[in-house]
Amino acid sequence: MIGSCCAIGAVSTGADADQVEAMRKFGILAGTAFQIRDDVFDYQPDNKSGKGYGNDIREHKMTLPLIHLLKESSAFERTMIINNIRLSGKRKNTIKEIIKKAYEKNSLQYCEEKMQYFVQQADNQLNIINDSEAKNALKELMYYCIKREI
Repeated sequence: MIGSCCAIGAVSTGADADQVEAMRKFGILAGTAFQIRDDVFDYQPDNKSGKGYGNDIREHKMTLPLIHLLKESSAFERTMIINNIRLSGKRKNTIKEIIKKAYEKNSLQYCEEKMQYFVQQADNQLNIINDSEAKNALKELMYYCIKREI
């Protein structure tokens, strides 16, 4: 959605095909980084974002922190994590245990690194766009979104 919005914005200003494509890619990459930040908040009980924690786990959502946790876990641990989510994923203790395991397996650090990768790739897409207040504002917004309080 963000990629489409960025591309439409570029089209509306008369941008050429390469610039429209760069803006579309920028939107996809920046949107992915934003989503990773949002997913990480779910694993931080003390985040200052205003978003509660554990909701994605409660709703059985397969987000990047959980994907990484499962990838880094043994087969036995994976089975236990999945069963805990499936059978008692709404209990506070289950959520806290999964979050604890995510920290132990460095899943949140992994997410931070991936988010930084996507931001850098998004930023690179803007190289084809002429310098302007709008371009600077877009960059500032992207960096603000990924540095939101945690």
